[in-house]
Amino acid sequence: MHILYIEDDDGLLYLLSRTLEGAGFKVTGAPDGEQGLRMLREQDFDVVLVDQEMPRMTGIEVISQMKDLERQPPIIMVTGAGNEEVAVQAMRMGASDYLVKDTSLVYLNILPAVIRQVVHERELIEAHQATERQLQLERERSRLLSEFIKDASHEFRTPLTIIKTSLHLLAGLCTQPKQTQYLDQIQEQSDSIGRLVSQLLTIARLDNATEVNARPVSLKNLIHRVIDSKHSVIEAHSTQIDLDLPIEDVVIPGDEDMLSDAFTQLLDNAVRYSGQDAHIQIELRRTNRIAVIGITDHGIGIAEEHRGHIFERFFRVDDAHSTPGFGLGLPIAARVIELHQGEISLESAPGKGTSVTVIVPTYGDS
Repeated sequence: MHILYIEDDDGLLYLLSRTLEGAGFKVTGAPDGEQGLRMLREQDFDVVLVDQEMPRMTGIEVISQMKDLERQPPIIMVTGAGNEEVAVQAMRMGASDYLVKDTSLVYLNILPAVIRQVVHERELIEAHQATERQLQLERERSRLLSEFIKDASHEFRTPLTIIKTSLHLLAGLCTQPKQTQYLDQIQEQSDSIGRLVSQLLTIARLDNATEVNARPVSLKNLIHRVIDSKHSVIEAHSTQIDLDLPIEDVVIPGDEDMLSDAFTQLLDNAVRYSGQDAHIQIELRRTNRIAVIGITDHGIGIAEEHRGHIFERFFRVDDAHSTPGFGLGLPIAARVIELHQGEISLESAPGKGTSVTVIVPTYGDS
């Protein structure tokens, strides 16, 4: 660690240098403030020790001019006895600490510990500032992405509306099976794009949300409604839903629409990746002030190398995209659960199925 000591007293410079070098520091001396500032502009130092009483430029003046430096290391003001007011002024101007010279030179013995402390504090401050900058960049990136998603999604809606209207009109004019087949394909793909637009808008809305408009939500009722909403998909796959719900209701504070969306995504994934004639178990239980919801399928499962990415946006285990979906369902569910101060986890094995567990806080004991 390289220390710059700005001190016009050669004797004190010698004593301090010997003490600090014995503690493992490298010390460079400057006889006055002007030379000290010049050295600071030419090379880097980890800490600056500056004496107050010097000719031509006082320690306070040195500290004032150090504010113009591109990089300002931590400063420790060294003052004589009775100059405590000067030391306080130095702290207000940006010094990290101060020491008062004493005739018995005890301050030299504690100086290494003071230097290490101010360096440690500076490192903590710089680490915090770096984290804040990173968070600010991430917030700005998220804001720009959300705006783009919203703008792009709205731009998609107009042509989609025209396509669907045109399909409806053309359907009445088709007389050949081949024509009907082509129209059905166009309808299917336009519906797929519509679902993508809807999910993108949901992601954008969730990204901008910081809290939920909490109201009492019955999880038993919510689960039944979600199953009813996916009735056509469940029936098309001949899927059996096995429910394990408690006799007493489990009520949580939350946004019912958000939670419904989250569990719809989870159930939809379970049905689509389970194949035909599958069984899916949905379990609800309450432990103390925690509600636990489990959705288990016996479908294709997820390989270990993919499980760490499963909540990433647009991530698809199915690289061939033979299964419908955009890789947004689980990220949407995870964000909703996060906004409800909950947790979501997943266990899976290839060929054995997947189990998703959601934990959310309930109201107090009822």
